[in-house]
Amino acid sequence: MSSDWDPELYDRFRAERRRPLNDLLSLLPPGLRGRWVDLGCGDGAPTALAASLGNPDTVLGIDSSASMLSRAPTRPLFRWLQADVDAWLRTAEDQYELVLSNAFLHWLPDHHEVVPRILARLAPGGWLALQMPMNHDQTSHQTLVDTARDFGELDGFVHDWPQRPPNLYAHLGGSLKHQVCEVRTYRHFLPGPAAIAAWLQSTGMRPWLDRLSQARAEDFVAAYTRRIAAALPPIDASGMRALDYRRLLWVGQRST
Repeated sequence: MSSDWDPELYDRFRAERRRPLNDLLSLLPPGLRGRWVDLGCGDGAPTALAASLGNPDTVLGIDSSASMLSRAPTRPLFRWLQADVDAWLRTAEDQYELVLSNAFLHWLPDHHEVVPRILARLAPGGWLALQMPMNHDQTSHQTLVDTARDFGELDGFVHDWPQRPPNLYAHLGGSLKHQVCEVRTYRHFLPGPAAIAAWLQSTGMRPWLDRLSQARAEDFVAAYTRRIAAALPPIDASGMRALDYRRLLWVGQRST
């Protein structure tokens, strides 16, 4: 069922996804100027939020999804590029006063190789601001593995998430000043297991769904919904579920 991202499904949880972004941006100095680049900018909403809190001269947003970029704001300040971010990093030469990446790095493999390429895009005195999910070993994602194990077409397929312990990223950014590199857990209250399944369907479930037909993808979502209902029982009489979601927040400044 390989397909482009679904902006409407992704946008359904915009408020929840904005919490870690707000925390990330709060770690940057106010009024940050210069040239900015946003790696994996999606629909441009996080890019625009960051720009509203700073004072960039220009902003380049890069994403591979045409459907997400079709929703990006049209303003003179922004330029949007549809491209594979990993490929762009391998050939890019420009440097930026801010390299932003919100909920994207986990889609690129080999972080010990890709992170130095990201850091190379920092201008002297430039800032890195990066956030990504670290929930790959938690209930939400382990339930995906359990569901796939019993789903014939997937033959127990397990996606190899590339996230590594926070100390690896701190080590790779060892020369950064004012460095913050930490994992925070965000608790989201969602109205039942179907909402949790929809959250995962919009992002982390994609490696499994992309291997299935449309009909069987719907069956997989239904099977996941049943399993997550048991794995995360209701916390009140209305059936509300608490989804704990861990994320890495990483900020630092290159020396001048």
